Amino acid sequence: MAKARRAAREYPMNVAVRYRVNNPTVVSETIDGEVVMINLESGSYYSTDRIGAEIWSFIEQGTTPGEISHSMAQRYEGSPKDIEVAVLAFMKQLKEEKLIVAHEGGEAVPNSIAPPPAAAGRIPFVRPSVQKYDDMQELLLADPIHDFDEAGWPSKGADPSTRK
Repeated sequence: MAKARRAAREYPMNVAVRYRVNNPTVVSETIDGEVVMINLESGSYYSTDRIGAEIWSFIEQGTTPGEISHSMAQRYEGSPKDIEVAVLAFMKQLKEEKLIVAHEGGEAVPNSIAPPPAAAGRIPFVRPSVQKYDDMQELLLADPIHDFDEAGWPSKGADPSTRK
């Protein structure tokens, strides 16, 4: 219990704030239960494990960290407090890497949290992880995919001399 409280202090994050993917700066794709995310401004790319992918899906739906933690505690075996601390730490890392940002606006993003599986179907909770890779940073930053705006990519008529 003391370990969970100490970790909660290390990972302060408001459980009621909604977060969203930092579009159009971040693009992502789920492949075989893993999410691959690219931050187009930094050139770094990331991957998550299965539980991280599940949390990412909740973020895409506009679910708050508190709602995510509650849902995960119903889906997985483990201390609800330990699960909450792990979810908050994972989301803090996503925020620090500028992969997610606070959802601004008065209205909540519509979400549809799937009901948890039957109690017999619960499996042990494993702390989610996100891995950062910089090995293709130069290539990603030099790629013309950076000629994007709110309309997306490719931007028709983008002037190469005005690239970031």
